[in-house]
Amino acid sequence: MQLSRMLHLLGALVLVATMVLVGRLATTEWQSVHKASESLRLLEQLQRGLVAVEMVSRERGPTNGALGDALPMAQPRAQALQEARARTDQAFEALRQAVAAAPRSTADGIHLVQSLQTARSALVQARADVDQVLALPQAQRSAEAIRDAVQGMVAVVPLLSPVTNPLASAAQHAYPALGDDVQGARLAAALREYAGLLGSHFTAALVKAQPFSAAERRAIDETRGRIAQLRTLVELRLQLPDEAPSVSQAWSTVEARYFGVAQALLDQVLVQGDGDGHYGLSAAEFAALYVPEMNPILALRDALLAQARDRAQQEHQRALRVLVWALAGSGALLLVLGGALYVIQHRVLQPLAKTTRALKALANNDLQAPLPVPLAEDEMSAVIGAVRALQGQ
Repeated sequence: MQLSRMLHLLGALVLVATMVLVGRLATTEWQSVHKASESLRLLEQLQRGLVAVEMVSRERGPTNGALGDALPMAQPRAQALQEARARTDQAFEALRQAVAAAPRSTADGIHLVQSLQTARSALVQARADVDQVLALPQAQRSAEAIRDAVQGMVAVVPLLSPVTNPLASAAQHAYPALGDDVQGARLAAALREYAGLLGSHFTAALVKAQPFSAAERRAIDETRGRIAQLRTLVELRLQLPDEAPSVSQAWSTVEARYFGVAQALLDQVLVQGDGDGHYGLSAAEFAALYVPEMNPILALRDALLAQARDRAQQEHQRALRVLVWALAGSGALLLVLGGALYVIQHRVLQPLAKTTRALKALANNDLQAPLPVPLAEDEMSAVIGAVRALQGQ
């Protein structure tokens, strides 16, 4: 095999091996970039879903307060209820747009849209039931009617689970390292919902200024038990060694405010509810004291989601950086390989072939065979000079 042909074959083998290795590395890192980008998009959708849940829960605060107002409803109370409903509607619309624009399979998209529409229809019906009770004079609002209206609003939140659960699972599947943060955010959202549900159990008794019924007391105990379970799960989740300071600080605030201030308020109301029902405050006053103490739970949820986004962004940047370096390195390697082949071809192989032909001609007494012009003062130049000396001799 000729040396030039062998060199070309060797260059081709090196080129193919380099392209295979670089292609493998580039494909792996590109998949990492894509998964990190997908997880960021899904986290954004998940947050919109959790915000929709939050707004439904928040709407129950002014709703419960309005149920205790006499006709005509006080203007601040009516305005607060209207603003709460508007915020909920905006959250539902933002979630609908995010779900509708998401690039996923047709079946998944239809399922999410249908689940959201079901929750939206239930919300409209629950509001209609609330408005029906609000239209009655305060004396004609029975405790049962108030409880049914409150439970209608409570029942909307579980209908959003078929939307938020797939989004959370998809985000974890896209980038499994986000699993702990996503799960923690879902636990925080559930804790906020059960905290709001616990407050709603007090509404009918506060409005009617009567002791708790057996069913109400049982519901309160069950909800407090569920809150205790969620608290334990969140504490276990927050024991991970790489927790961000913002998350730890958010949980400390939850401990101080919700499990401190709010629980003291609940214990005080429970004593009166188990006694003569003289609470000393209305449903609206209770909500004004209780609802703000739940806000740190939402801050914890947002801190966990922010930590998940930071992890996904760091992975995205890392994978993109490795991908760029791999492509740049492979490009530089190919340039060096191509340059080396070019130099060898023009400075060694071609001059060597011409010199070989001149030597063969010299053997046949042909002294006029052309010799190549040396391109540099190197070994090949010395060989050409020696053959030219032979021709001269």
